[in-house]
Amino acid sequence: MSEFKKTLIKNGIVLLAIVAVLSAFLVLFKLNINHQVQIIRDLQSRKHSLSQSAENLSLLIKDWEVAKNYKEKISLLVPSKDNLVALAKDFQKVAEEKKVRLSFNFGKESNPQSSQVLGSVGFTAVIEGSSSNVLQFLEEIESQYYSLKIDSLNLTGGGPSSLRVDLGGQILFSS
Repeated sequence: MSEFKKTLIKNGIVLLAIVAVLSAFLVLFKLNINHQVQIIRDLQSRKHSLSQSAENLSLLIKDWEVAKNYKEKISLLVPSKDNLVALAKDFQKVAEEKKVRLSFNFGKESNPQSSQVLGSVGFTAVIEGSSSNVLQFLEEIESQYYSLKIDSLNLTGGGPSSLRVDLGGQILFSS
């Protein structure tokens, strides 16, 4: 072989090696770019979902601000089990305001089967005072506490202007 052919073959092999190395580099570079593009798309998707979550959170916070105003009103309608003691104190306070004597006792409790169902606790109460004061007391209790269910009511006159009311019933509560 002539020297020219040898040089030509060497240059061809070197050129092929350079082309092979460049091709491998370009393939690896393209794979890296595709991988980076996929990472960017994943990050954009994550950014979008975080943006949606932040928007939903801000809407929930606004709704909570509106809803918490109703929470106290709802607790008056149906008190929680923990607030039943406070309910008895509230009854005593109303009795003092209306100038009647109140004897109030809790009875048997029924636990709800699920959190969707209201529980109840029995109660007995004896109210004594003038007929107008007893009536005002009962009207006040009826207007403020919708969770009362009266099962029995016994009226007894204690004198010309005195009235005794024996009540039995249930108080509904949320769990």
